[in-house]
Amino acid sequence: MKVENSVIPTQEQMAGFMAPGPDGPIS
Repeated sequence: MKVENSVIPTQEQMAGFMAPGPDGPIS
């Protein structure tokens, strides 16, 4: 189950946040 609106950052969400996206690294 993938809940993108979840307040709790899941491992998948953390990986997507940490990993460079289409626009490059977010941070």
